[in-house]
Amino acid sequence: MLKCQTGAVSKADYAIVALFLCLATGFSAAAIIQHRGSQETRRLAALGRYNARPEEVIGKASHVRGPSDAPYVLVEFGDYECGPCRAMEPRVKALLKKHERNLALVFRDLPLTTIHPRAMHAATLANRAATAADYWAIHDLLYSAKIDSSSLRRATEALAQCTTQPLGEQTAMSRVHESIRVATRLGIGGTPTFALVCPGGIVRRVRTLEDVEELLNAAARACAANDAVGRR
Repeated sequence: MLKCQTGAVSKADYAIVALFLCLATGFSAAAIIQHRGSQETRRLAALGRYNARPEEVIGKASHVRGPSDAPYVLVEFGDYECGPCRAMEPRVKALLKKHERNLALVFRDLPLTTIHPRAMHAATLANRAATAADYWAIHDLLYSAKIDSSSLRRATEALAQCTTQPLGEQTAMSRVHESIRVATRLGIGGTPTFALVCPGGIVRRVRTLEDVEELLNAAARACAANDAVGRR
């Protein structure tokens, strides 16, 4: 007579079951990772590109924050009187710090003068700074508080104390108008708007800083995978 031997499972049986579960779990995890990776790839690809040369988007006269040889350059089109731009500034700095070896920042002015009457004045003040150090000091000062007569006065006083003679107002305004021209050609009409200049001359559209983070992380994973293949 056949009986169900519920108490007669050997250690070998347990080992086989455990091995099967480990393999099944491993295959499931790999499938999930692969699925997530393909989803991320499709989403990032859907961001699209700007039909523009990197040097046009970055600007010849722009000051760079971060390593000059960074493989990625985040270009922000912003307005000093724009509340969301000011609120975004700490996150931009945190992203730069996190990816300090691979990411640099360029700020392009897009003063929305129809709704921000002081934006052009603020942008002109920043662009009068002759050196990168002076420029970013004025930039940070302008973004540190709401733009009004007091904050503009403080920025003007800071500009007067720069160690290098400030540029003329007309030169500064020409730089602002050049940034506006580039933004218009790219179809950018709101602030803040970001573009990411990538290796190979690709200028990516990015909707959020999370998009930038994912692009940088994807690039890091690809480099790590290539290194692993090279070591085999």
